[in-house]
Formats: sequence, structure tokens, C-alpha cells
Amino acid sequence: MHVGISCVSPRVQSRIHASIPHGHQITALNQQVELHCQCRVLGLDVLFREVLYPTRSEFAEWREISRIQSMALVLVTHDPLPSLKTRALRTGAYDVIAEAGGARISDDIGRILESVNRERRMLHNHEIAIRSYGEAVVTIRGRKVGLTRTEFNVLKALIESKGRYLSTERMINAAWGDCVAGHKEDLYVYISRLRDKLEETPGKPKLIVSSRGLGYAFLGEVTIERQF
Repeated sequence: MHVGISCVSPRVQSRIHASIPHGHQITALNQQVELHCQCRVLGLDVLFREVLYPTRSEFAEWREISRIQSMALVLVTHDPLPSLKTRALRTGAYDVIAEAGGARISDDIGRILESVNRERRMLHNHEIAIRSYGEAVVTIRGRKVGLTRTEFNVLKALIESKGRYLSTERMINAAWGDCVAGHKEDLYVYISRLRDKLEETPGKPKLIVSSRGLGYAFLGEVTIERQF
């Protein structure tokens, strides 16, 4: 994997660099050039970004970076406040870790790289084809499957998140609009129905996965057969 490092502090950059296992391509990003532009040009798989005192513009920057397909943004903080982590994940960050003493940062970086690599491998094991975003019919493993409109809206929201976890609130908004109250249990039902229709083993999902506190993600390869 190609790993990028964006740090203000040379000490933190050195620690992150030393914690990345051998075999990965590592690039230190230029602090004078917009990060999202560098990420797109370099084709990074993971970016470790040092966070000092986040501003509104930095949150916007994280959101822009997180829109890059198949790239995981990991924020490295000095004071990992729960509120900061929550806001960062909502912008699309993959994870937030602490730059602390001892071996903790090495363990966190190893865990994240292993997780990203595992998701990349899973991505190529499952393919789903969609006729168009105007028709609720998909093809999975050569088999055509019809979906209800709400099922399709939930699936579309997951697909458009491009492998990143989507909160239940955003999924509910995608399926039912701005009126989100009372739909959480309904969402669980539709996720279960989608897994029944699309997963080889619904009880052990590999396409539509969940993570406590983050929501749901779609780990599959998608082909649009025709776009209207």
C-alpha cells in the first residue's frame, strides 16, 4: 500500500514513519500544497494527518479528502477528545488515534493498515451490478435480484459512501428524507432484508458490514450497467 504522512512536527512524522511496517511505500506530503490535491495525484491508500488545533477549515479539508475513493484518512492527535473523534468520523475520517508514548501508536498504525488492507482484499471478492440508479434491480453473482424502492435507497446510500462507514442517521435520511424520527428500527429491518437478498451467508455478512459507533459500510465492487 501507498501510505502518506502529513505532519507539522518532525518528531511526530518520524514516529509515524518508524511505526509503518516494511513493505509499504511511504511519502511525506508537502505542507505548502493543498492536501486533497496531493492525495489525488499520488493515489494514496492511507493518509496519516497530524492534528493540532482543528479549525473549521480543517474540518472542511478532512471532508474533501474523505471523498477521495479508496483512500483512508487517519487523524493523529495529541489530545484525543471524544468530541473531536466523533466530529472527525462524521466528516468521513477512517479513524482517529493518539500520538502517545510507548508502543501505542505503533500498535494503532499496524491495526489500521491491516484493517485497510483486509477491506481492499474483500472489495475484489464481491461484485454487484446495477442496471441504473433509476431501476431497483441489481445483479449479484450472475443472479438478478429485485429490491423495493426503500431497499434500493439504502443500498444506494451505502454504495455512494465508497467503502466508508455511514452513520445510521445519514442512512435514514437517504431512505426516508429529513424526517428521521422513529425510523432506526425500520433501518435495521431493511439492512437485514438486503443481507438476505445479497449476501451468500446473511448471518456472516461480507458485503454490508457494520461497526459499533460508526454505522454501516458496503464492501463490494459496483458496476453501473447503464446510466440514464
